[in-house]
Amino acid sequence: MEMSSAAKVGMVAVIALILFGLVVTQLGGISEERGQEYVVTFQNVGGLQTKAPVLLAGVKVGLVKKMELNSEDSRVKVTMLITRPGVNLYRSRRPDDSKDSFYIYTVAGNLLGDKWVDIRTGRIPTDTVPIKPNEEPIVGEPPVSLDDLAREGSAVMSEFRQSVNALNELVADKKFQNDIRETMGNFTEISRNLKGASADARVLVASLNGRVERLGNAVELVVAHVDETVAGFQHDAQAVGSDLRGFSSGLRGVVSHNQGNINTIVTTLKDTAASLNRTMKTLEELANDKDLRADVLATVSNLKRTTEEVQGIASDIRSVTSDPEVQGDIRDTIQNAKEATDSAKKVMNRVDNITESVTEGKFANVYLENEWNTRNGHPAANANVFLLPDGPYGAKLGVDSLGQDNLINVQAMKGFSNGNYRIRAGVVRSQVGLGADARLFNKRLELSVDAYNTRKVEVDVYGKVLFPGDFYLLGGYRNVTQSNQGYPIIGAGKRF
Repeated sequence: MEMSSAAKVGMVAVIALILFGLVVTQLGGISEERGQEYVVTFQNVGGLQTKAPVLLAGVKVGLVKKMELNSEDSRVKVTMLITRPGVNLYRSRRPDDSKDSFYIYTVAGNLLGDKWVDIRTGRIPTDTVPIKPNEEPIVGEPPVSLDDLAREGSAVMSEFRQSVNALNELVADKKFQNDIRETMGNFTEISRNLKGASADARVLVASLNGRVERLGNAVELVVAHVDETVAGFQHDAQAVGSDLRGFSSGLRGVVSHNQGNINTIVTTLKDTAASLNRTMKTLEELANDKDLRADVLATVSNLKRTTEEVQGIASDIRSVTSDPEVQGDIRDTIQNAKEATDSAKKVMNRVDNITESVTEGKFANVYLENEWNTRNGHPAANANVFLLPDGPYGAKLGVDSLGQDNLINVQAMKGFSNGNYRIRAGVVRSQVGLGADARLFNKRLELSVDAYNTRKVEVDVYGKVLFPGDFYLLGGYRNVTQSNQGYPIIGAGKRF
């Protein structure tokens, strides 16, 4: 059975009405959606409409159900309907929170005019509880509209135009242009100066390399001199030991011949000590005498003549001892010396005890050394004797720069702490002066300071490092108060 035309038109009309109803239901929200409601307060929603989607991290989780404008503070309350199951929201970020924590609620859009609520996630601290629907108010951040961007861009362009105008005025200024030209000229001159300085620096470095090489050669030469000096000191020490053995043998012979005079000798030694004290005072007075050096040279000449006379006497003694009668007397003398040995030993022990009680140690320390002026390479030999070096009182006697300047040292000493520290006063290098010594590390390191010359004060600072066998190395600086005349010294020596 065929349908009539009216029936067909009526059926099409019914189907169109049903479809229209479905479209209206979808677009008009006639159907009721279910979910959880949250309220976000905005200062400005930027054209947001109801039914606009809600995105969480870019995923649609709900829609805008309604919007209400508060008449008191003109703020907009937006009710969000979260329809996606399993979605938890956290409180909005506060000003005192870090930038990467909690959630940001704002309104976003595109160039086509579409708007939506954008929820940006952040780091959630541990043990933070999600907010419940309609429990805690959420504060949203206003969106950045194109109008705002346009206004900010206009302000930036206005400032930029002002900067350009100011720059144009500055560049057009004749004085500024002249200053620029002068500055560029100065840069060119500085560049030339830097090139010259670089060339000078290369020359200086080459000169320094040459000086360092020459210094290295000088140090090698000094070390060679030190080795030669130490070898010479060893040979001299052997010779001195041999001489001391011969002297000891001769001394035993003298004691044998002079048994009856031992007590007289001891008395004479006491008188000699008193005379030495008087002599020290006399030397202090003579230290300021301008003719002292001439007198010393004359004394050396007299000593030379006396030595020649002693050699003649020794020759006469050898001729006399060849007489048989003299030889018999010598045998009798030897017998008497044997009988007097015990008495001599007792007397010598008494002398040793007296010496030890006075000196509290060795009777004397003899220092023989050779030093080099490292500035000009000139050597100088020194010979000094420290009497009673470990006692409370003593003396320093000797000559520096032997055979050249012959600088005399005659000084009285006062010791402290078993001679570890000493002060000296008297003639220092042929000038009135003072000195001080410090002997450290079991007296293996000796540090000294000398100050002399009352008209133009000179100060020497030096030290000695002693090695086994009482050989030592010497180092220091002469005349440190006058840099143009001072010089460093190094050397080596032997202590007896």
